[in-house]
Amino acid sequence: MNPYWHLKKIIAEPLRLSGLSKKSANEQAAAMLARDRLSAE
Repeated sequence: MNPYWHLKKIIAEPLRLSGLSKKSANEQAAAMLARDRLSAE
């Protein structure tokens, strides 16, 4: 994990590697963060 990445990007990266599009991975990462009431920053 890169310490300079935002939390959203850290969560989205494995989703992208598993075959999701960038947009879909970012949407799912944002949904996970919102569900847990965490900031994407």
